[in-house]
Amino acid sequence: LSTEVVILALLATSYNLIFGYAGLVSFGHAAFFGLGAYGMALLTKNYGFPMLGGLLAAPLVAAVFALVIGWFCMRTIRLYFSLLSLAFAQLLYVIVYQWTGFTGGSDGLHGVPRPEILSSYASYYYFALAVTVLCMLVMWFIVNSPFGWSLRAIRENTQRSQFLGINERLYKVIAFTIAGAFAGVAGGLYSQFQKWADPELLFWTTSANPV
Repeated sequence: LSTEVVILALLATSYNLIFGYAGLVSFGHAAFFGLGAYGMALLTKNYGFPMLGGLLAAPLVAAVFALVIGWFCMRTIRLYFSLLSLAFAQLLYVIVYQWTGFTGGSDGLHGVPRPEILSSYASYYYFALAVTVLCMLVMWFIVNSPFGWSLRAIRENTQRSQFLGINERLYKVIAFTIAGAFAGVAGGLYSQFQKWADPELLFWTTSANPV
């Protein structure tokens, strides 16, 4: 239970990067959590990647999708952004659910391997805790950097921030991509912990958890 709390805390903190600091309400954040989980599961189970390799690849996979989705979603504002992010997430959910030959379909992927050194609950808890603390430190530096303060300015007064020369759309896309990457790390940790990846990880109800 403590391990799951730690992993979901990382997911919630990644969402706070776009909601708390950029003022973006996304209903599709679970997509990046699920993509990270599937990235880890596919690479370690089907292609023989080591766990650390999968954990590095998971945020990259999530970040690429977040960049593409964010680029389209940032053309809209407020409620339209929220609904479009939900639509993209549900589209990815349907693809994962239907693509039986690659993702396992509705059954998901089971038997994700975990290194012997992390086979016990206690050892994996400390590993997940260390990764989460490291990610939160990185996010702390991000939100306290000039980039982070620019996000706050955009959230508080978009028009004024534009007059100051801040590229609102670009900053929001970058924040959306970074948040997606950290959600991917959480997803990778989760699939290793549970030893499976399931389409429900991308479903809209999972997006409600960090909200």
